[in-house]
Amino acid sequence: MPRNPNAVYLPTLSVSDTRRVLLSKELCTRLGIKAGHRIDLIPPPRRGGIWHLDIRPRVGKPLTHTPSTRPTFFCAHHISRDVLHDGTQVRKRIKLILVDETPDTPGLYRLQER
Repeated sequence: MPRNPNAVYLPTLSVSDTRRVLLSKELCTRLGIKAGHRIDLIPPPRRGGIWHLDIRPRVGKPLTHTPSTRPTFFCAHHISRDVLHDGTQVRKRIKLILVDETPDTPGLYRLQER
């Protein structure tokens, strides 16, 4: 299904309970992330905390994707069930949005639940 050319897409990513991370095209474009770029996602210690996307050199796993697939990688960190719990049930997937495009630490971007 083609994307709506009039829609505004936000820089997001989603993470599953199996630690698989899918990045949006907008996030990759804004941060200059390309296939083969080493990347990692650092979860908060508990629900409601700030997540971090780490794109510093020599950190994390290489990003893989082809023209027909979404950019994806597997998070190296354990994601606790408390982080996946929304108060009533454990979610299979969480969607995160880029908080700001200027990181406090170079290459370490803050994300929050959408």
